[in-house]
Amino acid sequence: MISSGAKELTREQLYEKVWSAPTTHIVAELGISDVALAKRCKKLNVPKPSLGYWAKVAAGQMPEKVPLPPTTNEVFVQAAEVPLPKTLSLPETTNQLHPMAAELLRMLKAGI
Repeated sequence: MISSGAKELTREQLYEKVWSAPTTHIVAELGISDVALAKRCKKLNVPKPSLGYWAKVAAGQMPEKVPLPPTTNEVFVQAAEVPLPKTLSLPETTNQLHPMAAELLRMLKAGI
């Protein structure tokens, strides 16, 4: 969260704010420096518009808005929800395997 006086912004709110107006307007509203805003965006993994983005908007263009990437926690939760396969495929040859791994593979295939 970013705190500015009595106002606290979540990661999603910060993302919406930095994509809604130029940095100079946002820092004036929040009462922080542009460096502080940039550091907070970096810490929270919030992408900021590229240089020239607001000039393109002013010229009537519709530059692409970079989507908010998932947090590491969200990535972990998504990965944890993917079921693991019930079986694993084993290599056909043992040429590249450590000798102990090759022996284990031989025993698995033999059903020992």
